[in-house]
Amino acid sequence: FDLENGTLTNPSNNLKIHGVQLEGTYQNAQGKREEILAFKKFNLKLLNSYFNGSGEVRNFEQPSIIADLQGLLDLETFHRFFRIPGVEQVGGTVDLNMEFAIQFYDPEYRKEKFSLSKSKGTLSLKNVLYKQIDDDITYQNISGEVVILDDDAAVKDFSVKTEKSDFTLNGAFNNLLQYLSGNGGLG
Repeated sequence: FDLENGTLTNPSNNLKIHGVQLEGTYQNAQGKREEILAFKKFNLKLLNSYFNGSGEVRNFEQPSIIADLQGLLDLETFHRFFRIPGVEQVGGTVDLNMEFAIQFYDPEYRKEKFSLSKSKGTLSLKNVLYKQIDDDITYQNISGEVVILDDDAAVKDFSVKTEKSDFTLNGAFNNLLQYLSGNGGLG
């Protein structure tokens, strides 16, 4: 299948994902053949954000997802379009270049029911703001570079400010992704 110059509109706020380009294939499950949705390439834009990459989803009952993503994400616009659960406010930008492989073990996509078998890439955060619904603290001016390789991450000039505190961090975290997913402790 191919899609050129597609558009998705969020009816609640009229925000549009535009310039959608998809090139891929779909194979349904029959007998011993597994279900696969493969994107040879995809591109999309949402106001100041853009993504491109490739990916594959296998077995929709317990999805296995492999993806290679590049893009610039305007977090406020992304949140306005998708309404991220539990997030009251988010802003700033994330420039990303990531490869990952993730296996979900139930169709509800619960965080305790998945494993991340591959992760590699970089995230560059610029003036990110984050406030969770149940938390009084607003994290502001989050900036810096994050390099991820498998379960480990390194940060360079990673800074965060709150109303009463601020810090800058340079260093490495072993087993960070397993820790964040609730499947292990920091190494």
